[in-house]
Amino acid sequence: MPAVPRGVLVRIAPLWVVGVVLISLQGYRPKAAQTPVLHRGFHFLAFGATALLMLFIAQTPRQRLLAAFGVMGLGIAIETAQHCIFGTPLEWWDVRDNALAVAVVWLMVRAVRVRACM
Repeated sequence: MPAVPRGVLVRIAPLWVVGVVLISLQGYRPKAAQTPVLHRGFHFLAFGATALLMLFIAQTPRQRLLAAFGVMGLGIAIETAQHCIFGTPLEWWDVRDNALAVAVVWLMVRAVRVRACM
């Protein structure tokens, strides 16, 4: 399905995930990222792209489901780490946005796969 070979995606994935984690856990927040629309957009982009990457790597329906739940779990882990490291309130709306991004991407990939089988 992706134009990039699976082997390349497998090598990119750990670097991408580490990048998402590091960016999420660094203390600096640009002023623009503090506006609700952009903040939510960053979450949707980061976790939607992560889900897309993992779904392209997955080879079976079960692996795709585990990939989606894994990316959702990553979002929960990052939000929990931010709470523990910075002492900020747990941002459940960020967890919601991350999960929504994963769900939308999962549904889109599923729809494309079903359509390709027709």
